[in-house]
Amino acid sequence: MPPALRALHSSIDGLSQEFFWLWMAFLIFAAIAGIVALVIGLSRARIILDIPTSRIRSAAQGHVELKGRARMLDGLPIIAPLSRQPCCWYEYAVWRYEVGEGRNSGWQKLDEGRSEALFALDDGTGLCIIDPDDAVVVTERTHRWYNSTLEHSGLTTGRGMFGRDRYRYQERRLEDGGELYAMGFFRTVGTDYQGDLNEDVRDILRDWKADPQALLKRFDKNGDGDISLEEWELARQTAEREALEQRAERSVEAVSHLLARGPADRRRPFILSALSPKRLVARYTWTARIGVLAFVLGSSAATLLLWLRFGLVTA
Repeated sequence: MPPALRALHSSIDGLSQEFFWLWMAFLIFAAIAGIVALVIGLSRARIILDIPTSRIRSAAQGHVELKGRARMLDGLPIIAPLSRQPCCWYEYAVWRYEVGEGRNSGWQKLDEGRSEALFALDDGTGLCIIDPDDAVVVTERTHRWYNSTLEHSGLTTGRGMFGRDRYRYQERRLEDGGELYAMGFFRTVGTDYQGDLNEDVRDILRDWKADPQALLKRFDKNGDGDISLEEWELARQTAEREALEQRAERSVEAVSHLLARGPADRRRPFILSALSPKRLVARYTWTARIGVLAFVLGSSAATLLLWLRFGLVTA
């Protein structure tokens, strides 16, 4: 046995049972995490490459890919709680450094949260409302900073000992007007379909019948005090024209488009990204490569530990 392997063998033999199996659990977890990262990275990169970009005005109902700019909706603005910057979406976290004995010192998370407010994507052909709940959000950058005082108004104020930085802050944002790539389940709420035209005509005629004098004045052309079949046909045609005009007025009202997590196949990703599809594919490709590396290193190290621990290699 080479000297290096013999030394490693002696070190492994010297480990307690608890510490050995703790290492084994860590290595097995790393290998499994590597497989998960590989599958997720490759599948998302493939889906992004395979799905063509749709335009909001002509997008089909179902899983689509959209590109445009993020827009805040009218009403109360979305304000990031740490930076107090207006944005379309945010996620934040606050940590405090706790001083303890020995290895007990470290960063303890005090608060975290993310925006669930609706915003919109504008691609030049229309607006699509975005419901960010349960989305994978990729931002251009992550803002991090430290301070000796607690800036978050929702928590108790404190100050670091001797002025040292005691609090750590992290915030991610999708900026208003920034580029936005979105993939999710697209559906149109409130389509142009308005029911049976004959029903609308009957409703108009029913309203006219409720005022017989006005009906006679408008359609009794021969002045005999009665509505003949010819005059009633004229009234029906007039009611049909009015029904069509009312429909035309209603149809110009904005149709609402919504992008959210799909209700059926949850294996399809719901992604909101400030990065372009090309950069997103590159990121997921690197995720897959790191997953392969984690699997190879974790599984190989776990096999080597078992091999050495149980005497499969002799001195």
